[in-house]
Amino acid sequence: MILEQNIKFLSKKTIEIIEKVEEESLEYRVNRKSIKIPFYQKVSIHSFYNPFGENKNLEKKENNIIISIGFGAGYHLVGLLEKYREVIVVIFEFELFKSIISNIDLTLFFNEENLKIITIEEILDYYDFFEYNSYTIIYPLSYERLFTGILLENIRNLKAILNE
Repeated sequence: MILEQNIKFLSKKTIEIIEKVEEESLEYRVNRKSIKIPFYQKVSIHSFYNPFGENKNLEKKENNIIISIGFGAGYHLVGLLEKYREVIVVIFEFELFKSIISNIDLTLFFNEENLKIITIEEILDYYDFFEYNSYTIIYPLSYERLFTGILLENIRNLKAILNE
């Protein structure tokens, strides 16, 4: 049920990949504010006490778009939508992502206009060079520990594509 609701945020290519991968086994704990926090390898993907606090103080730039490498549970993106019209998420952690979109209802925080979830190969189809002068790359903070090498590789690859 939750997965079906969340499909609308995904590009066709992301849907094709998600349908083929096995769902990662994650632990979910509910915090005092009834927010479901995923844990991967015993590490919380977002702050258990303040999951919406990440990137909250990111300064707004005119004609800029936020591109997140990895989704986490998306909590690091919610506060940014008060400043930015839309956010693009480039997924690389497909098994983990499948578990999250099967367990957390994204429609509580996002709509089809403000969230696009894609693969890195699709970025030029979604990043509008005529509308945006620049971009800011972010990621769930826990990914620095969980996915250090692949996170840096994806950031480098994304910058190479966008700066061609």
